[in-house]
Amino acid sequence: AHLDEAARLTAAAYGARHPAALRAALSRDRAASDAGSAEALAALDTLAALSPDDGELRRIGWLARAHAAAARCGRGAGMHVPEPWPQLSAQIRAAQPQGGAVVREIASLQRRCQTSLARR
Repeated sequence: AHLDEAARLTAAAYGARHPAALRAALSRDRAASDAGSAEALAALDTLAALSPDDGELRRIGWLARAHAAAARCGRGAGMHVPEPWPQLSAQIRAAQPQGGAVVREIASLQRRCQTSLARR
């Protein structure tokens, strides 16, 4: 409920397409997706398609894509959907060869998914 309100208030204050509002939506949708919401997973897929031409939107899109992939992996769908990790990792390395927090978060999600798949 708090994340819903934060996303709503941020979008109202800055506009729905502002990076701050999109980050709030990402947090809301990530938490709801982790709780099993198919609607939130679809919202992550929408965020994953954000413009790659803007650096901040690109980072939000990468995170959304990684969180959606990790959610699918955790639901047992990881073996039935295209493997997003190699392509996503290559895009990130090309854009941010120095690394950073986003790179580390996505690498952590990838490891979590791989561990989950290895246990099956």
